[in-house]
Amino acid sequence: MCLDLYQAETKFACLQSLSFEEIDDRLNDIRESHPNTCNWIFETIQFEQWKNRENIANSNGILWIKGKPGAGKSTLVKFIFLRAKELFPDYIIGSYFFNARGLPLQKSFLGMLRSIVYQFLDQDQQQFDRFIPMFLDKNKKHGTSKNWAWHPGELQRFLLEMLRFKLKPTILFIDALDECHDDEVKETISFLEKLSAAAVASNVVLNICQSSRHYPRYSIRKVTELVLDNRTEHNQAIEKYIEGNLKIEEDSIKTELLEKADGVFMWVILATRMLNDAYNDGRLKATRRKLDQIPSDLDEVFRTILGRDNPHQEQTVLMMQWILFSESTLHQEQIYEAVLAGTDPEALSNQDAIVPEDIEKYIISTGRGLIECVRRKGGTHVRFIHKTATDFLLRNNRLKMLDPSLTSDVIGSSHSRLAACCLAYLETEGFDNSHPESQQVSRDRHPFLSYVNKNLFYHAERAQARGVHQHEFLQKLQAEHLLFQRLKRLHDTDYNSSEYAKYGTDTSLLYVLSLNHCAELTRVLLNDKNFDVDVNARAGYFSNALQAAAAASSFLRDKNENTIRILLDAGADINAKGGRSGTALQAAVTSIHRYAGNFEVRVTSAVVEMLLKAGAEINTECGYYGNPLQAAAAAFGYGQNLPSNRIIRMLLDAGADINAFGGHYGTALQAAAATEGDMFFSGYDEYFPVDTIQLLLDSGAEVNARGGYFGNALQAAAFSAAYTSRNGCSFLSSRYNTSNDLKAVVEKLLENGADINAQGGYYGNALQAAASNAIYYPRIVLQALLDAGANVNAQGGHYNTATQAALAACHSSHSEHQQGFIVQVLDMFLKAGAMDAAESKRTFYQKYEWDIADIELYEQSGWLALVQAREDRRKPPPELSW
Repeated sequence: MCLDLYQAETKFACLQSLSFEEIDDRLNDIRESHPNTCNWIFETIQFEQWKNRENIANSNGILWIKGKPGAGKSTLVKFIFLRAKELFPDYIIGSYFFNARGLPLQKSFLGMLRSIVYQFLDQDQQQFDRFIPMFLDKNKKHGTSKNWAWHPGELQRFLLEMLRFKLKPTILFIDALDECHDDEVKETISFLEKLSAAAVASNVVLNICQSSRHYPRYSIRKVTELVLDNRTEHNQAIEKYIEGNLKIEEDSIKTELLEKADGVFMWVILATRMLNDAYNDGRLKATRRKLDQIPSDLDEVFRTILGRDNPHQEQTVLMMQWILFSESTLHQEQIYEAVLAGTDPEALSNQDAIVPEDIEKYIISTGRGLIECVRRKGGTHVRFIHKTATDFLLRNNRLKMLDPSLTSDVIGSSHSRLAACCLAYLETEGFDNSHPESQQVSRDRHPFLSYVNKNLFYHAERAQARGVHQHEFLQKLQAEHLLFQRLKRLHDTDYNSSEYAKYGTDTSLLYVLSLNHCAELTRVLLNDKNFDVDVNARAGYFSNALQAAAAASSFLRDKNENTIRILLDAGADINAKGGRSGTALQAAVTSIHRYAGNFEVRVTSAVVEMLLKAGAEINTECGYYGNPLQAAAAAFGYGQNLPSNRIIRMLLDAGADINAFGGHYGTALQAAAATEGDMFFSGYDEYFPVDTIQLLLDSGAEVNARGGYFGNALQAAAFSAAYTSRNGCSFLSSRYNTSNDLKAVVEKLLENGADINAQGGYYGNALQAAASNAIYYPRIVLQALLDAGANVNAQGGHYNTATQAALAACHSSHSEHQQGFIVQVLDMFLKAGAMDAAESKRTFYQKYEWDIADIELYEQSGWLALVQAREDRRKPPPELSW
């Protein structure tokens, strides 16, 4: 039962590491095909050959659908995909629909790989069994999957290797290749070509259906192409659409509309809408004039739509800027408030009467029919009706034509305007944020507030980086104290704001910019004497701006070297002490704890090197960890062993004292052995720092050095190894090879002379430290300690004896399994000669109210027999048949 549950949870976690929230959004966004407009595809020679694999020597199983922008390629691919189960019974079916208007993963090669691997694993248990060791290995090296990401290379290798293991017949749909990142399109197409060729070579059935525009032009050697342009069947599908949607029955208008469409479905959708609007008053001549006025080029249609008399032009342009340049997709309520903030902020104070239906009408009307509202799980999102609208606005300065006030750098001036909108929104009367309760009310009543909180500086920084000056933006925040305080309070009460990410009420604007890696805004603030900024002002969790920037180098997953360099050039004291991290160097090293992926450690290495070259003192004693070396040694427990060792070597080469005493753990060796002992940064599982321990010992670390929370390294290792046992029942270790890992650090320290019965620290000795985690049944660790000569009757520490430590783990809320773990630990100690074990067992029985029958059965037959008996008792009596 426990094993099945663990396997199910592991599979779920593995699949979740590949998935992402928007993984199916584009597929769901594409409208269902209009009735009888796509069936023709099944009757084409190209589709028949692809489906039946009749021309495999020349196509390698690839069908490439091509067409003009707006021709309906995505609708066609979705139509085939939705019918794939009946067309390809017993096939594994996967798909990916690129989305240039989506978030980064939705338009990336990596997003495609993660999605199709997820789908293959979910449908093929054999391939999942091959993949799971990769997942477990990454978890072991990097912590839980929330703190690392899959690399394209390893997923490509897995997909190619799948073919060697005779993958089941598979079909793959890849839509809108041209909507992949520009620099990744060629890589994506090349990989699909390579995958198809490898499948043929391995005699594996793999059909790939992919679609794209004609440009950018890429080619592959073996493929079957199906081009929609001027294809009779496609034009007939457009004709069916016109028949079903145009209100006018005049055949000549329908014929001319079809001819002008030139195979572009999006054009005919827009044109039909415009003609229906013109026909609403019943005047056929006016409709004919409108048809004559509609350009045949799709871009010109957009120009016509946006060029009509528009009394709300400012709101239209701003709404389009938000959709084009927002950091994340906005809900309809958010974009409604965002537009009002930039055009009519006074209207924001009276929104009680507005309902979602009114907001949707406002958005569609203001967007001139080019913007739509799409219902999603988390709310109704706003987007352009088609990628061609985005293309139109971003090409040839068209956005500037709509709003001449924009500078020649449309992107930079747009970000500047969005930053101004965010600031105007913050200034709105009615935000009562003096208390957490009122702040939550503000969030509920003002949906745009969460976006402003997260992205105010994002827009201002990007505007400044493109040369659109943000002096006025900075002056407003610097001069208006109440506005800046409001911003900080709103940010710090965000449920996602951890202690280290909070601004604090006493911090300066410079500190906030440094924490948000806003290098360009920081430069402006420091270079302009009118701002009168003290670069060494003390405030905030990290004490000063330099520490904040150093820490942000990793935990914000972004390079912050430029900000650090700007601060140093402005006179920041590189060795200023204060805050939890003590110094900038320790803050930079500690930042490894936040996200311990390879990329972040590389960034941290660069920052550490910069600080050392700038004169950072390496053995200064201060901060939570006492010194940078101890901070680096503690980092391994949060996901990265070898990369953290790289930091440790850097510090040792720079003169770090291997046995420097101080900080929470006393020494670097104890910090390394503590793994999950540091509750401040808890949350990473199943990682064992054998290599780090060996590196420190080889560098001269004293194995029995005393001091720190655990008293010595062995006690830290015993506690942590026992605590890590919590991740599953003890018998799981044989399946997933964790038994040796659990005791590896303990044994490594013992091999190097650690005193098994050394006294000191919170738990008194190593055995008591391990026993305090009895509810996780650390049998392997406890047995290793007992075998090495641990004195089961040693006294001292918080619980006085190891037996008392195990008994103290008892709690009435514990599950039946946890009760079993504790009593079995007490039995281990009784067998080992613990003088207080028998009495502790009696106390345990009373605590959990075991009756005589339970006690006798356990003593005679063991824990599993008792569990089975209890389950039998809980079963309902059989129904009697009369």
